[in-house]
Amino acid sequence: MKFAPRRPNKPSASTAHSSHSSSSVPDIKSLNRTYASGVSAMHPLAVALQPLVDATGAEIVRASDVTGSDVALIWNGDVVAGVRLPPVHGSLERIITVVENELGEQLPMLARPAKQQAIRRLDELGAFVLRRAVEDIAEAMGMSRITVYSYLNALHR
Repeated sequence: MKFAPRRPNKPSASTAHSSHSSSSVPDIKSLNRTYASGVSAMHPLAVALQPLVDATGAEIVRASDVTGSDVALIWNGDVVAGVRLPPVHGSLERIITVVENELGEQLPMLARPAKQQAIRRLDELGAFVLRRAVEDIAEAMGMSRITVYSYLNALHR
């Protein structure tokens, strides 16, 4: 599995209080739903959950588009929107991106102590339960599988 180079998201002074930039916040009318007020807009619950949805790779869907596999967002007894969870395919890449963003640098560029910290964080996020994760993470970090296993063994002693 090949991993494309990533640039860490370093918040600017204006976005330091938030884990996402204003460009990742959807246009308030993007979901085009009509509520009791007759206004077509994204429900405040969906707006509040948008940073979490973005961080997990999920997406917000219209109430009318919610299916059985979606998580319905219910407000005062009404389904106001839904969260469509991302497919498992691509999960490892999303987890690696989270860790790179937390550490502020791409995994292959990290020094040894930071790589050990990255392995710890990847383990905490469940990356190693995925099939071929050790091999793929070793490749993404520019190290051998044996080194990844060594760092994991040190964590679980």
